Amino acid sequence: MKALIILLLAACNLNQVNTGLMVGANATVALDWEQTDRISRRPDLMEANTFLGERPSRALTAAYMGTWIAAITVSHWALPKLVQTFLYSSVILIEAQTIHNNVQVGGWL
Repeated sequence: MKALIILLLAACNLNQVNTGLMVGANATVALDWEQTDRISRRPDLMEANTFLGERPSRALTAAYMGTWIAAITVSHWALPKLVQTFLYSSVILIEAQTIHNNVQVGGWL
């Protein structure tokens, strides 16, 4: 299976792969942004992100998440391709866990 993945990545233009990963990374941050807004409006839930605090304002959440999305997007032109691959994959993995945790505590519905 690993060999197949390596062959597929080698056959693809890494720039196209990274473009897809960048879109995925930004999408997961945007989903976390929506969940954070919902969590901050519910008195029975608290935000776990220490940078935002337990009850972040919508403006603070927008500034924080917007900065992440902007940084991810700018990195597409500023970083080497292999670093992009690692960065975007890491963001997706971390955000996927965060989104899952938010759903578990009721931050999505």
